[in-house]
Amino acid sequence: MKKPDGPGFEFQLSQSATSRFESLWFTPSAPLQAFLRGPDFAVNALFRNLDLVILALALPLFLVAGFPILGWVTATVIWLAWRGIGAWTERKALAIGPSNPGRLAGVAAGSLIGRGWLMGIVLIVVGLSTNRATGLSACLLCVAAFTTSFVIKLVSQPAHRPTTAS
Repeated sequence: MKKPDGPGFEFQLSQSATSRFESLWFTPSAPLQAFLRGPDFAVNALFRNLDLVILALALPLFLVAGFPILGWVTATVIWLAWRGIGAWTERKALAIGPSNPGRLAGVAAGSLIGRGWLMGIVLIVVGLSTNRATGLSACLLCVAAFTTSFVIKLVSQPAHRPTTAS
């Protein structure tokens, strides 16, 4: 099933879904697909969950450097909520399917905007109700986790794929 997406490019919906969004979004490039689905599952899982690895590695850093542990706890709780809501949204989007693109876009955009507001409000409340160091450390750790997650998604799902004329 193909749908035009501008001159020279087509948005192609995959018929054989082997990953969570492949039926709705673009498939990753062939070398990246081989890496993500390759035989070395531990490396693949580490790559897909690098944001959680960063959170785990930040705990000893917080303890050794003397940063407020409440900042690490806050960032970890916020980030786990971010990922949990994101996973729920992905399941909801798969249930909607490609037949209703308006609703699909609404769910995806609403989730992203809502999670951003949730993260921002919690960080502000923690920063104002405790000390600035706690809020700042939580904020910086959330930024690191978000940036890592965003880059992984950006690298693993290209924005468009040129197609040849059939």
